[in-house]
Amino acid sequence: MSLNAIIGRFKICEVGLGAKIHKASSPKLGPMFTQVVTTFFDKILTKKSDWIGMPIGNLNSLPHYGFKKLDPPQEVKIDVRELKESLRDEYSSRRKLLKKYLSEYLFLSLERMSQQDHYDMDILMWTQAVYQLLFSFDNGSEKEKRDIVEALKPLYFARSVTFDYQTWRYSINYAEEAILDQAKAFASQKPYFYGLYLKIAQDQEKR
Repeated sequence: MSLNAIIGRFKICEVGLGAKIHKASSPKLGPMFTQVVTTFFDKILTKKSDWIGMPIGNLNSLPHYGFKKLDPPQEVKIDVRELKESLRDEYSSRRKLLKKYLSEYLFLSLERMSQQDHYDMDILMWTQAVYQLLFSFDNGSEKEKRDIVEALKPLYFARSVTFDYQTWRYSINYAEEAILDQAKAFASQKPYFYGLYLKIAQDQEKR
């Protein structure tokens, strides 16, 4: 719904509805991950020309309605050891896919992280990795599209571990600011995504 509202250029606001209490857990991957990412990629690529050309705007300026002050969110206890074990498993099984679809620089950076068992996927690396996979998804067959979504899983884990390292000792507000910074990074890196298509066009002209 949010994506349709943004791409459809609806007026958007923020509404405080109160706390949603549910069974919190650390990030897990399963069929839902594949379904959500595939749907997201398909949808955003359907409106690619509109989305790329949209102005970034001020992400802090949405009008706010409803509760002005919200209770702090539930604490999510993350088992970093378990998260890193899942990351190792996912990276090992998707390594060939990552080498195929990522730039050499990004892949070698992941290789070093894996070898050192220390993960530092910063915002710039994360945004460029997602955009590279989104670009490959746009130009891939149905089989390749499934592989590309699977290749995103270890990257998601690496980003989750990095985010936890950066925010676990700080306040909720700090974590919220970090999430907002990530949103700004994806918005500001749209020219990088567009440049991937330009490079293909230039290579074809040279031929």
